[in-house]
Amino acid sequence: MKKVLSCSVIIPTRNCLPYLKAALMSVIAQDVVVETIVVDDGSSDGTSQWLKLQNVPDLRVLTQDGIGPARARNLAIEAARSDLIAFLDADDFWWPGKIRTQIEAHAVHPEAALSFSDYLHFDPSGSLHGTSFDFWSFKAHSSDYRVLPDAEATLLGANLIGTSTVVARRDSLLRVNGFATDLPSAEDWDLWLRLAASGQTLVSGAVTTSYLMRPGGETQKRGARIAALEMILARYGECNGPLQKGYAGAHGRLCAGQAEWARERGEPWCALSWRARAWNALYEKRLLRAAASDVVAGLKQFAVRA
Repeated sequence: MKKVLSCSVIIPTRNCLPYLKAALMSVIAQDVVVETIVVDDGSSDGTSQWLKLQNVPDLRVLTQDGIGPARARNLAIEAARSDLIAFLDADDFWWPGKIRTQIEAHAVHPEAALSFSDYLHFDPSGSLHGTSFDFWSFKAHSSDYRVLPDAEATLLGANLIGTSTVVARRDSLLRVNGFATDLPSAEDWDLWLRLAASGQTLVSGAVTTSYLMRPGGETQKRGARIAALEMILARYGECNGPLQKGYAGAHGRLCAGQAEWARERGEPWCALSWRARAWNALYEKRLLRAAASDVVAGLKQFAVRA
């Protein structure tokens, strides 16, 4: 009898072998039959040799030479054999039972384009840094997967989704042309927005995934991310209704990102100016704390120059 694949799992990797082992083990530990597609994107750390030694059912390895995560994921989407696609970054890992619950949710809501859940941040030392939903002050109201109202507007205002929590319909991914390859960063957020605009989005308040915060990762490249956010937000300049509120929140976070980037460049007064613009949209206490830090840094800089 032919085995039915419940889901195709896509893992792009490049020189991430110490973490890839845990990611792959977390897939194997799931209690459903999945196809795992690892895209080895030009690793030089022994990843290819290690993968050849793994006796994992339905493991497929695609080898590339530095095409980047967006193209790597798109390649795997094209090659996938299941109607549902799950994404897992090589330095993250799933909690037990993650995929079964999500697949069952898609069976109940076959029209849903994607689903996602909460996830836990941790650093290379093992210290925990809270969950995504706590950071964004987002209330999912249930650990069950439920339809997210005004999903595009909600996701525009707050980048809630961790890539490694997502399951999406393959036909929906293909319909919106997958991950954008012309963005310098944030191609995941961009895709979730386009999927949310194309169909229902399901959300669960359960924590199902651990996400590694490591220096030098994609999320640390602030300049590229700001450029990408500006490109994405340009699509929403004339929006109204719930999207207008989401746009205001996203623009505020773009200003906050500009402020952080200015601080990193040693320009505290420029950072303070950006922080003020962010405050007009977000009214978050952490912006006030950061602004106070900008003032202190600016005064110290002035004292040194004097």
